[in-house]
Amino acid sequence: MHRISFLIGLLFMPAVSFLLTAWPAAAEVHTITATGEYRMAAKDTPEEAKQRALLGAQRLVLEKAWAYLQGVTELKPLRLSLNDIQEYTRGLIEITEGASQSQREGETVIVRTDVTATVDSTLVLRRINAIRQSQAVGD
Repeated sequence: MHRISFLIGLLFMPAVSFLLTAWPAAAEVHTITATGEYRMAAKDTPEEAKQRALLGAQRLVLEKAWAYLQGVTELKPLRLSLNDIQEYTRGLIEITEGASQSQREGETVIVRTDVTATVDSTLVLRRINAIRQSQAVGD
């Protein structure tokens, strides 16, 4: 009985190893954080200051995400410019707003807002490949 199951295992092992190598790699999800800061002027409302700090944090976290993607091993051979990465990742980078806090320094109130971005390099690579394939078909 053991000899038969061993022989069956030998017959199916190449097929199983092929399927495992052909299966896409596990998603490479990377988390990035950033903090935006805004110094309130006399005419600013707290809501405006928070919004400006949030926009600054979002800009910073996107810049960090794009820099991270430029260094991803699977994307390097594609030789993508920063503009390409920005275009291909539109809608793929998930940004979550975190805590916001205000702090007084002398006469100035400083508002800080944290954000977190989640980047899945596997999804980015899939999108790039899909776009390039559709462009090649259209040519």
